[in-house]
Order: sequence, then C-alpha cells, then structure tokens
Amino acid sequence: MPYVPLHVHSINSPQRGMMTPAEIVARAAHLKLPAVALTDAWNTYGHVEFFGAARRAGIRPVLGAEVRHLSLTGHRGAYHLTLLARSGAGYRNLVRLVGLHHRTEQNPHVTPEELAGHSDGLIVLTGCMRGEANQAVRHGNLGRERQVVERLLEIYGAENVFLEVMTHGTQWEQFVLDKMVLLSKHIGVPLVVTNNDRFIAREDAAYFEVFRGLDPDAGAARDENERSPGEYYLKHGPDLEPLFYFIAEALERAGEIAARCDVSLAPAGAIVFSPDPDADGTLAKMCERRFVLEFHADAREEKRLRHERLRVELERLRAQGLSGLILFMDALLRACRADGMWIEVVGGPLPESIAAYLLGIAPLDPVAHGLVFESLGAPERGVPPPVELLRSKGSRERFIELLGGALPGYRFQYHYQREESSMATLVRELAVTLDLGDESRDGILEALARMRGRQNLAALLEGSERLAHICNTDQAARKTLYAAHALQGRVSRFVRNSSRIVILPPGTENFVALVPGAGGEEYVMSDGDGIAALGGWVLVVQQSHFLSALAGAVGAVAARQAQGAPPGASTREHAGAWRPDTFDDAATFAMIRKGDTTGVYLLESRGIRGLLASIKPAGFDELVNVISLYRPAPLEGKLDQRYIDNAEKKGRVLLPHHSLAVSLEATRGLLLYREQVREIMRHCAGLAGERAAKVLSALLHRDPAELAAARLIFIRGAMDNDVNEEEAQKVFDFLLHNIEYTYDKAFGCTQAYISYRSAWLKAHYPAEYFAGLLEAAGDARDRRERYLEHLAAGAPQVVPPDINRGGAAYEARGGTIVAPLTAACDLTPEELSRILGERERGGLFASLNDFLRRLVGELPMETVRGMADCGLFDSLGSGREKMQGQVLEFYERHAKAGDFFRPPADAGRDGKRRRDDGQLSFLDQLEE
Repeated sequence: MPYVPLHVHSINSPQRGMMTPAEIVARAAHLKLPAVALTDAWNTYGHVEFFGAARRAGIRPVLGAEVRHLSLTGHRGAYHLTLLARSGAGYRNLVRLVGLHHRTEQNPHVTPEELAGHSDGLIVLTGCMRGEANQAVRHGNLGRERQVVERLLEIYGAENVFLEVMTHGTQWEQFVLDKMVLLSKHIGVPLVVTNNDRFIAREDAAYFEVFRGLDPDAGAARDENERSPGEYYLKHGPDLEPLFYFIAEALERAGEIAARCDVSLAPAGAIVFSPDPDADGTLAKMCERRFVLEFHADAREEKRLRHERLRVELERLRAQGLSGLILFMDALLRACRADGMWIEVVGGPLPESIAAYLLGIAPLDPVAHGLVFESLGAPERGVPPPVELLRSKGSRERFIELLGGALPGYRFQYHYQREESSMATLVRELAVTLDLGDESRDGILEALARMRGRQNLAALLEGSERLAHICNTDQAARKTLYAAHALQGRVSRFVRNSSRIVILPPGTENFVALVPGAGGEEYVMSDGDGIAALGGWVLVVQQSHFLSALAGAVGAVAARQAQGAPPGASTREHAGAWRPDTFDDAATFAMIRKGDTTGVYLLESRGIRGLLASIKPAGFDELVNVISLYRPAPLEGKLDQRYIDNAEKKGRVLLPHHSLAVSLEATRGLLLYREQVREIMRHCAGLAGERAAKVLSALLHRDPAELAAARLIFIRGAMDNDVNEEEAQKVFDFLLHNIEYTYDKAFGCTQAYISYRSAWLKAHYPAEYFAGLLEAAGDARDRRERYLEHLAAGAPQVVPPDINRGGAAYEARGGTIVAPLTAACDLTPEELSRILGERERGGLFASLNDFLRRLVGELPMETVRGMADCGLFDSLGSGREKMQGQVLEFYERHAKAGDFFRPPADAGRDGKRRRDDGQLSFLDQLEE
C-alpha cells in the first residue's frame, strides 16, 4: 500500500507545527494521499475540523496524538509515544489519555499505569527521537530499548506495536535507525516510517527555524532539527523512498496501518432546549399575548407591519428548530434576575429578534432601532447560534446552578481554548531571537498599533511610510516583520477559559478530551466549530463590574425613594432589568457630549471621550454610531474623521447610487453596519434569504471565485430592479471596498444600552452610582484609584471612614460617598463583622474606652492599634498618640486572658496603614 504520513503536527501543537488541519488535508489531496494522520502533542483540539475536511476531500482521516509518558522501565524522565485510534473504543481511550495529561499545567504527562488502563483500540508507534526506546539507543543504555518495546507489547498486543523510524539527515537519527532495524529483526516487531511532519513545503523551512526559536523548550530539542529543518515538510512516498529503500516494506506498512484506523466523529445528537413537545406553539402564544400588551397603542399600519415581521420570524424559528432555544433563554434570564443577578444579552443574533424582545431576552425593540432579523444564523436545523451574555459579579457556581435549572439533564464544562499570538506579540518575541534593535522594534509596534486589524503585509507597508523606511534600511527589522506576518495564526498557547460555557449532548464526551481544572471543573478541548459539529453549544458569559454598579446604584436609590421604586423606571418592566424612562435625557447627553464619561461603560478611554466631544451625539442612535466607530477597523479606515467631516456636508455625500441614501442616512453616508449591507442588497438588487447570505459571505471572505459568482447575482438582481449595469457594478464595488469596516449594529445597540444607563445614573445619582462602582471594583486597585481620582476633582465627595460612620461597603449618604472601614485599615472579615455587629446592637461608640470595653476579648491588640493609627477613632478625640497608650494600657489590664499580645493570624500588621492588596489611604488624600 502507498505510504501515509502517520506522525503529523498542526498549529495545535504549539511551537511544533505550522500547518492548520485544513492545510494538512489540502496538501494530502494535492499529493494524492489515500489517508493522512493528525497527531498533535498531547491534544486532540483540531480533530473535528480535520475529520470533516478529510471526509469532504475523500481522504481517510487517521486520528491520533503524541503523548508524553513517564518511563516504562522505571527510569527518570518523560518520553514520547505516537498513538493512533483504530476504533471508536480506541478514540475514547485516546481522548481520556489526553485529558489525563493536563492535571498540571507544567510538563503534562501520563503514567505507564494510565497507558495500560486505556490501551484498547489503540495502535502505538515508538515515537520520535524523544521516544524512550530511541533515547535508550542514543545514550547507549544497552538492552533498555528492548525492555521498552516488550512493555509496549504487554500493554497493546503484538499486532498493535510498531517501531517508528525516521531520518532528517542527522547522524543520531541514522544511528538510531540502524539499531531499530536490528531490534526489529531480533524481536519480530515491524518497522514503520514516519517523518514527524511540521510544515507544508520545503520553502517554509526558513520560517520554521524562526518559529522553533520561539519555543521555550527549543534548546532541549535542538538536536532534533538543528542541521536539517527543511526536511520536516509534509512528505509523500516518493520523497522518502530514496532514504528507506532498504526497508521499503516499512513505508508500505504506514498505509496498512492507516487502513486499519476507522473512527467516526458523527454528531451524537442535538441539545433539547425545551421539554415542551410543542415549543413552536408555546412560543407563538407567548409572543402574541405580549405583542398585544406592548404595541396596543401603535398606529394600525405600523402594528400590522410589526405583526407580519413577528409571524415571519416565528416561521423561521420553527423551520430552524430553535423555538425551544428562545424559551430556554427566557427561563434562564428570568431565573437569574429573580436570584438578584443582573444579566443581559449583548452578542449574537438574539438582539435582532422581536420574539426575543417581547419575552424580555433582548433589551431593545429591534424595529425601532433598525435591526434586521433574517435568521438565528444556524448552520443547520437545531444547531444553536452564538449567544454572549454579560452578568453582574458573583458566584460562577451559582450561575451554573441556575443554568442547570433552566436546562436540566446536561453537564456544563468550560472551554480549553487555543489563543493565537497577535502580530505585535510576535514582533516583540522575534525582536529578541532576531537581534532587532529597540528603536526599530518600537517603530514597528507603533505602526502596527495605528493600523490594527490590517492583515495584508503590502497594505501595512503602503499605509506607513515610517514602517516602509524601517524595513528598507534595517535587515533585521525586515526579517522580523516578514516572519511575524508569516507566522500569524500559527503561534499560540492554550488557556482555560471559564467565561465560555460548553454544553454537549449526551455521549459527545466520547469525542472530546476533557481537561481537569483546579477546582474540579472540566474544560472541553476542541475549537468552537468542532463543538458545534458535534451538536454542542458554547455560551459566552462575561462578568462586568458595570452591571454590578448598575444593580447597586438602582437598589440604593430605590431603597430611599417612596415605595422603593427604581429611579426613572420605564412603564414597561423589562423582565426585572432596570432602564430609565427615556433614551433622550438632556442632562445625560450634555454630560456625554462633553466627554465627561469616566465611570461610564465603554466610554472611559481617552480616545472615545475625545470622539464624543468631537461628534457630540444628540441621541441614543448616534451614541450607537460613536461606539461602533471606535473600533479597530473603522479607526483604521479613518471612518471617525469622515463621520465628523460629513456632518458639514449636510447630507450632500457622494454615493454610487441614490438608492443607498436611505440606508446610509443615519450614519452620514458611511457604510458602518452589516444590517446596512443587507438593506442595500434588498433595496438595490432585491436580494434576501439564501441569495443575500451568499453574496454577503462572498463580500466578507473575498474568495475570487465566490466574488465573481456573487457579483453576477447582485448585478442581475439590480438590473431586474431597474438599476443599470454600470451603477450596479459601482454599488457592488462600494460594498466590497467598505464591508471590512462594518460591524453588527445589534452588538453596538446592546453596548450603547448599558453605556446610556450607566451615564444616566452618573448624571442623576452620582453618589449612588460611584458608590456602586467603587464597591464593584473589588480587588482591582487601579480601577478604584482611577474613580477616586476622578471624584477628588469634583462631586460627589468621598468621605474617609470612621468607627461610627463606615460600614462594610461604599455607601451613598446625603450626596456623599462613605468609604468602608477596610478602605483605611486592614481588617479580616471576622473582625469587621464583630465591629459592625456590636455597633448595630449597642449603638455608636462614645469613646475609645467604650469601644474597647464593648469588644473586649474580640480583637487582637495589634488590630486595634492599627485602627487607631489609621484614624478610625479620630472623631472620638484624645489624639492618636494618646490612643495608642490607652489601647496598650487596656490590654495590659486584661492580660490575664492571655490572647491580647498574641500576633494576629495574618502576621505582618505593624500598626501602619497598608497600601497593597487594593487598600487605599483616604487620610493621605485629605492631607494633600
């Protein structure tokens, strides 16, 4: 049988492989290989993508992994083996072994006992030069290589063990190869040839050498490829035959092994979001009832158009099998809000859905804000779309409990995710390995920062004269920039991302490795597309201190208002989420237009404050525009400046066709949103549904063949719509040249919704709002200091704590903010609880002696002396020096208890105010 590569690394082997799974399959198809393997280093992250691509290309996918194990012969060290799954049972064992690797983040490995316990259905190759048998040969441990192989035979059986041989022109590989040929003859274990493939073609060798230099472990493995990095490209039989002519059967054996491997990664099922057998009917009834309540006062024609949109949307949800998802999201958000958790949908297609709005899932009426719903974006029936939630700070475990209540019967894991290094990060790392000077490095980084998001190297050089000059005059800079560009997307690390919750159908755990976390939680090792292909779903849930601040401020204002009503509440209660009664409040926008937005969600940075001051948004929709303009792509295209300049043109902006004017009016003639692209396609060319989606996909991905077909579809549609061909070409080109700057308006609207509410509270209830912000800052000292610095320049005033005034949290009182006791003095939670409990029971403390008497035996002496030194007793008189004496005298009189002079549990209190761990000195601020 023809040779098949059985030891292949993709980009999912960090700093080992440079090929994507799709590139491996494409290269295999080009070489006319019948099969190809993917054996990344102790992970199966790209298997689902690789499996699907190979099946579509008509190539047999061989699924495996390179594992690292402790010695099979009782020696020290960890070694490599190549494992291939030959059956479904073998694949289950493979993913379990991969999961076991990651019990610790440093030096992942498995034990010989774990290999033996998960051996069924696996084929084992003895590994690369870092395999234990090869290392034994290389270091002259006579007989040990045979012991290793004999142990493998015991674990896997004679028919499943093969001596893996390879050569890339190094003397050590040739030496090991000769010894393995002899060992094979002596013990009867067959040989198999592999190449440890790392990159696509020989011409990539120069970048591979640079790539390997980024590996912190490269020094330990340098002997593997120091003389011949060019030989690690993905080879086929003719490339290897001259090297292994004397063991040609070992080349053919690779194909025979591949033929034995038959694993399917078919979806295990779909998530059933609602137990309701008639989810479609239930959703329709709920929406109809709420439609009447929400829009009863609208004009008849407007109501009819809205109702028609709702009808079409419900039909699409029924066709996609996703009515249950809407019911699930309704149940989840209601449960969270009833539990006191503020939670909102900020990403995905749900904010465009009128059904989601009627149920209180989406925050804004999509019709009123020009959001166009076409579908939930499901690639196939029943596959849920992406959803991103923002929640107030609190227990992650509690959210999981609520999620389990809304979706019973499912396990919830988190995402073990591949995180790519940015181009700027690569430049910093390469600057060290390629000896790039600091000045040139900083110049490249500055240019990249100004042109964020631009991927094309030619465009980078064309867009920056300084960058072009650096590259023309500095050879190291040119090499660094070209290498960073070539390695984009190929240098990465894996992270445990607990904000991405993975929900899998039952049985899917057999197809993915589950990586353990420190708290007993599990992380799913697969990319997002792989999870979706298996019928799973990733729910993104981010914590936000801004939502916590909103909740705290609204609660504080409601508590002191008559009947506990929330401030400025809308007459429509939005499923427990507060919002003001207007989105055009004059005081709020006066503050926004000045750029006075420190403490306002998304509007805090210097850049966006300057943009607000320049644009001076007059209403909510224009605030959405500003937030959408302040992103890398629009800033790169200088859309912010064009937006400002177009205001002076008073609508006289040159457009390729008059039909675009209506769609672009709200953005001053700029193409800013994907919704505008869809609207233009509908108005100009009559495109909707699948045809519109096809054209939109071609515009975004810019594949030449797809673009040609899409242009034809668009022009035909435009001509049928009485637009001549020349004008239709201009409109299509306009879309093509500007779509890279566009953004989902729904995302901008949900972000602006939070921004506006936080700005409204800052404008009308600044003490309550900033008290909420300071409390929600938690351990983020820099954030709290920024807010305190802002407040020091104006109102409201922050009052330092006092023994009779401060509490456990920042509190708004009479237009001022009172800091908690812990802001000035280091108190444990138990100590704080005792102090506040006694103050509540017995009233305010009349003097220091009164405090000491009432808390006798409750606090260590050093704690009380520290409180005195921090000024917490200043309002009680006597002076700090005298108070120290009073404390010492009191504790001496009560020394019979034996505990007063014992150091506190957290040794290190010395009576001085601490300035670390987020603790601030308000007294210093007052003295200044």
